[in-house]
Amino acid sequence: MTPEGKVKYKINEVLKAYGKDLYKFMPVPGGFGPSSLDYILCYRGLFIAIEAKKLGGKTTARQNFIIRQIKDAGGKVFVISNDVDIAMLVEFLNWLSEKPRTPQEVQQWP
Repeated sequence: MTPEGKVKYKINEVLKAYGKDLYKFMPVPGGFGPSSLDYILCYRGLFIAIEAKKLGGKTTARQNFIIRQIKDAGGKVFVISNDVDIAMLVEFLNWLSEKPRTPQEVQQWP
């Protein structure tokens, strides 16, 4: 398994815990149509995207462009490359689980 594959495996294990409340789509890059990030999620009505990277990996210019578009549209984006990043994702999803959140609260979350 590649280093990025190991990160994706951990992300998938975390996301399983949220069951039917979480929609997950992993676009398969194939050279056709527009590209996106590694994960497109909808959790409790909120749009979340994740880009997985190997430890020390950096997002590309194209990925940065997509990240900016998602944030400008009110979505939340995580770039995950290690266990600390995964813990932040879990903390965020658990925070969303506590009560309904407004898009403004989501944008202000660290």
